[in-house]
Amino acid sequence: MSRSNLYRVINEKTGVNTQLFVTKFRLEKARQMLIKNEGNISEVAYACGFNSLSYFGRVFKDHFNETPSAFLKGLKTSCPIKLKKDEYNKSGG
Repeated sequence: MSRSNLYRVINEKTGVNTQLFVTKFRLEKARQMLIKNEGNISEVAYACGFNSLSYFGRVFKDHFNETPSAFLKGLKTSCPIKLKKDEYNKSGG
């Protein structure tokens, strides 16, 4: 399949151009990595192929309507921390 044919098929199936499709995919992957605590914001951004942290922050905010740091802050306040059994016993529980 040629490159132009691939671009056309992606556009027909998704309704967005190829660049936007790939960017959205990378952002969703970054979001999942942040949820799973697989690194800090800069590590996740670079792991998902973003070479500029400012660009990552800008497109993340455009896509999810909040900055990566606000997203993480919301995760910490909305999700209770699950302690491992050993940590629970050490904390006096």
